[in-house]
Amino acid sequence: MNATLSTATRASPNPVWISTTPQLLYHTVDHLLAVQDPNEYSVCRAYLPVELAHSIELWNRQHNVTVSLWPALDYAATKLRFIHAKQSLEASEEFSQLKSAFASVAIPPGIDKIVAFACSTMTWAANEDHRAGRSIAQHTLALTVRDLLANGYGKDAHDIKCYAQDPIYMAEDKTVLTEAGFTVVNDPRGFLYVDDASVVISVSPDIPVRQIVADIARPAILIWNRVNGSTPDTERLWQVTSLFYRVVSLNGHLH
Repeated sequence: MNATLSTATRASPNPVWISTTPQLLYHTVDHLLAVQDPNEYSVCRAYLPVELAHSIELWNRQHNVTVSLWPALDYAATKLRFIHAKQSLEASEEFSQLKSAFASVAIPPGIDKIVAFACSTMTWAANEDHRAGRSIAQHTLALTVRDLLANGYGKDAHDIKCYAQDPIYMAEDKTVLTEAGFTVVNDPRGFLYVDDASVVISVSPDIPVRQIVADIARPAILIWNRVNGSTPDTERLWQVTSLFYRVVSLNGHLH
């Protein structure tokens, strides 16, 4: 397993910034319409919803590992936190609400996969940093939904695949998620798994997951932020969710 060093290791004698694999940079319609800074605007980019971006990361040449830019948990601590979070969710009021929500609607037959987008890294070390808690909650939610679907279909849980996509994943995230039953995929491969037999989970993403999903498929279940239709982007999404879905509210600390 590739390791990750926390920011404390930045004092090592041989850190170097390296260019990583090119990534996609997404722009929503709202973003394209809102750009007013002449330094950011250009005619050749004005109508580009997707660009190719080259990011960099800090690499420790002495230990041959990536250096995390935030205080990060190691593999053992990340896995322990993940296990405890799943146990807590299954014993929580939120879990009861989720089961009630599933019982209140007709679940379409044939769902065979769950795709989770932009759930972030689970390695945030600070106890007061709620980002790690939100990330773990979203990932454990995917497994819980898988188990509920499997029980309802009379299937083995492993018959329903779980995919997770987020470029921010560290090596520890990928190992913990893989051991938990996820297949971790690179952007944009996760979108290729989205179809009418899928569940999509994406809470507070920093890329336009909902807009892309609305353009390519009608997943059986969508778990994401409520759409209010107040902008050109969300107005279209609101029309899609209103026409094709029954909205059920879920309370919890997912975002």
